Amino acid sequence: MRKMFMVGLLVLIFAGCTTSKRSVFLTVPPAGSAEQEQIDLAALEEKYQKYDGVYLLLENTYEHVGNKENLLQGYGVAGSWNYYHIRKEKYVLFNPDNQRLSTFRIRLGKYDVLENIYLRITYPDGQVKQYGRADLTLKTDSYGSKDFTFIYPNVRKGVIIEEGFSVTYTALNHFPPLEYDIPLQFPIPCEKVSLSFAYPDWWKIKAKKIAEKDTIPYRVRREKENRKIIITYEAEYVPAIQREPYSPFFKEVADYFEFMITQLQMLSFKFKRARTWADLMDGLRKEHMNKDGFLSTHVKKTTEEIIESKTTLADRLDTIITYLQENIEVSDPWDRRNFKAILKDKKGSLIRINGLAHSMLTKAGIDAQYLLVHSAKNGYFDKDYVNSSQFDVPAIGAIIDGERYVVFPYLKIPLGFIPEYLQGQPAVGITDKKTSKAVEFWEVPKVSRRHNTVDEYYDLTIDEDGLITVKEEKVLRGSDAFSVREKLADLNDEEIEDLMEELLTYTDGEVKLSAYEVVNREAFKKPLSITLEYSIDNLVSVLPDEVIFQTGGLFSPISGVKFKLDTEERQNPIKIYYDELFNKHIIIRFPAGRQISTPLSDVQFENIFGSIRGTYQVESGLLKVEQERLLKRSSEPKEKIGELLEITGAHSQLAIPSFVFQVKEIGAVDEQD
Repeated sequence: MRKMFMVGLLVLIFAGCTTSKRSVFLTVPPAGSAEQEQIDLAALEEKYQKYDGVYLLLENTYEHVGNKENLLQGYGVAGSWNYYHIRKEKYVLFNPDNQRLSTFRIRLGKYDVLENIYLRITYPDGQVKQYGRADLTLKTDSYGSKDFTFIYPNVRKGVIIEEGFSVTYTALNHFPPLEYDIPLQFPIPCEKVSLSFAYPDWWKIKAKKIAEKDTIPYRVRREKENRKIIITYEAEYVPAIQREPYSPFFKEVADYFEFMITQLQMLSFKFKRARTWADLMDGLRKEHMNKDGFLSTHVKKTTEEIIESKTTLADRLDTIITYLQENIEVSDPWDRRNFKAILKDKKGSLIRINGLAHSMLTKAGIDAQYLLVHSAKNGYFDKDYVNSSQFDVPAIGAIIDGERYVVFPYLKIPLGFIPEYLQGQPAVGITDKKTSKAVEFWEVPKVSRRHNTVDEYYDLTIDEDGLITVKEEKVLRGSDAFSVREKLADLNDEEIEDLMEELLTYTDGEVKLSAYEVVNREAFKKPLSITLEYSIDNLVSVLPDEVIFQTGGLFSPISGVKFKLDTEERQNPIKIYYDELFNKHIIIRFPAGRQISTPLSDVQFENIFGSIRGTYQVESGLLKVEQERLLKRSSEPKEKIGELLEITGAHSQLAIPSFVFQVKEIGAVDEQD
C-alpha cells in the first residue's frame, strides 16, 4: 500500500511539472575521419590576403533547460535549471604567427563542466590530426577557475583548423546569465556565421536595436515537444571589423545581438524586469545613493571643512570633485562601504564614490543630479530597451549659472574634460527619493577644443657625420593626457621605459633612447609633459656634394599617432569625436658649411575635416618650423578618406619626407648673404 502511495505521489509530482528539455548536443566527429569538403585555398588567400585567416564557419548555440513548477515548490533550482553553450568554428590560417588563431583556449569557472571537445587540424598536404580533452593543458587558479589550452603543432600557412566544444553550467553553482551581448562580426572575415538561442517557452525576451530602425533579423520557431522557443540568426560572407584610425567604436558599425530575459520562472525562482526607466532607476537608487550611515554627520562635516573658503557654487563643485579624485581610491565593484567609511578608509567602489559626491554636493548647496551615462562603446541607445547595461558609467550632473557640468569624481581628469566616448551621449538621472514620475534624460556636453591640445617641441642637431641627437617634449592635454596617464598607471620602471620608446616620434633609423622625464604624472589638472632624449643613426646620407636627411615622419602631421591610413582598403566610416589642435615646434641645427636646397614654402590649407598651417624660417645652420593641425569633430562616409589624408596623412602639404643639404666649399660665398 505504501509503495502504491509513493508511486502515485511521484506521478502527481511529475504530472504537475512544466519541463523544458534539452534539444541540442555537440556531435564529435570520429577521430581519423578524413572527409573534407573541397576548399580552394589559393582563391581564399587571394580574396582575404590582407587578413591572418578566414572563418569558414562560426556557430554558437545557447540553451536553457529546466522546470517551471511542480508540487514540491520551495526547493530552489538545484538540479532543475541547467544551461549549455556549444561553439563550433572552422577557419583557414594564413598567418602562422597569429597566436590567437594557432592556439585553442577556454576559461571556465570552478563548477563549470567541459562536456565535450574536439580539435582538428588539416594540413595543406591533406594530413589530418585530431585531438581531444586529454591533449589539453589545464591550469587552475586559487579561485578554482580553469584554463584549458592547446597549441596546434606544426602550424603553417594554409592549415584548416576545426574546433568544437560544449560547456554545462548549473544554476546551483553559476547563476545563469539573463542578458546576452554576442558579436556577429569579427577581426577576420567569416563565410558563414550562425547563432541559436533556445529557452523555455514560458520565458519572455526583448532584443535591443542596433540602429534607429534596425534590429538583428532573427527567426523564431517553437518546439512543442521540448517546450522550447528557439531564435536563430544566420549570415554569409560577413566582412571583418577591424579598428581603424578615426573610426567609430565596434558597436557603432558592427552587427551584434544584444537581448535580455524580461520574465521567467524556474521552480521557486521568479524574475520580472522593470518595464519603465523610472522603475529601473528606483530599483538602482538603494545601491547607488543614500549610504550616509544612520545619524552620521561625517559627510556633512567633511564637506563643510573642504569648502569653507569657497563662496561660489562653481568653486565648491570643483573643490569637492577634486578632493574625491585626489584622495579616494577606487576599489572592488562589490565593495559595500558606506559614505562615512569611504571617507575614513580613503577607498570605495566606483558607484559609491559617485553617490558620496552627490551627497557632498547636495550638502554644499548644489542642485546635483546622480547620472548614469551611455557610452558610444555601447552602440545605439535604444530608449525602449530598459536595461542598466545601456547606462554603465556613473557621473554627476549640475547646472550652475547656466552652464551644464558632467563630472566623474572617480576619474583623475580636470573639471570640464569628458572622455570622447561619453561626449554628446545621453544620460539618465537617479533621484534620492522614490518617485513615480518619468526620469530625466540629459545630454552630456561636448568638450571644447582647449581641452584637447597637444604641443610637441623638437630640438635636433645633425653633426658632420650624420648622427642626429634629439630632445623631444610632448605636452598633452585632454584625451591624449588621459590615455597616457592610464597607460602609466601601475607600470614598473622597465615597462615605463618601453612606453617611452613607443611614444618616440621616430621609428625609422637606429633609435637609442638615452633619457626621459615625465612631469605632472599625478597632477591631472595640469598638462602632462614628457621629455625624451635620444639619438638616431642611418637617417642621414653624407655624400661629397650633398647630404640627404630622411625626416622619418618628423614633418608628417600624423606623428602624434602611429598608424597608417589607407585610401583603398578603408572599411569603416570616418568618426572624429572631438576637436583637436596639434602643434609642432621644430628646430633643426646643422653644420654651417651646409645649405638647404630643398624648396620650402609656407602652407595654408583647409577642408571639411579641419585645417593645416606650416611656416619655415631658414638661417645659417638653423631651420625653424612651425606646424599646426586642427581636426574638427565630424562624421563622414569612408569615401571621404582622401580628404582626411589631406589633413592628417603622410602625403599632406605639411609632410616633407627628406631634406637635401648642399655642401659648400670652404670659403665659398653664400648667395643668401
